[in-house]
Amino acid sequence: FTGTGCILLAQPQERDHFLIKGSLLVIEHGDRGSVGVLLDKSTPYSVKETSPGLNLFDQNMMFMGGGQGNDLAVMIHKHNFGGLTQPLGYGLYIGGIKQAEDAVRRMEHHPHDFKFIFNCVEWGPGVLEKEIEACRWDVCAMPPDLVLRQNPRDHTPLWSIARNAL
Repeated sequence: FTGTGCILLAQPQERDHFLIKGSLLVIEHGDRGSVGVLLDKSTPYSVKETSPGLNLFDQNMMFMGGGQGNDLAVMIHKHNFGGLTQPLGYGLYIGGIKQAEDAVRRMEHHPHDFKFIFNCVEWGPGVLEKEIEACRWDVCAMPPDLVLRQNPRDHTPLWSIARNAL
């Protein structure tokens, strides 16, 4: 396990309703615990409906990242906006909403280059490592373009793609 930027794949026998066939991106990992976001759980809502004011991203889907997070919302992408974004590893970044809006406004990037995810999955210190050791998760990397897909209903789920590649 190498921390942030890794993809966790739920085992086929997983029964937690949020995690069934789940593909999670680890966005935080350290002494205080770990945080991940589900990548494939689209909601019926757009960014316009959930986050008014982000006009350039109105048509983007909002994804459900898990059952925890106290209304945490994150933006995942593959653009390094310098110190205004946090690198996750494997070509992925988090944050930098104002810089993303500027880049879209200047037509340097497309709105669908940015994926919005609401809530998360959280683990206490050392818990994720124990779950991985107990084979609750398989760990892999995934190309950024696959992680950032906006409409998984039109494609094979990420979980299935990654499982077939293992």
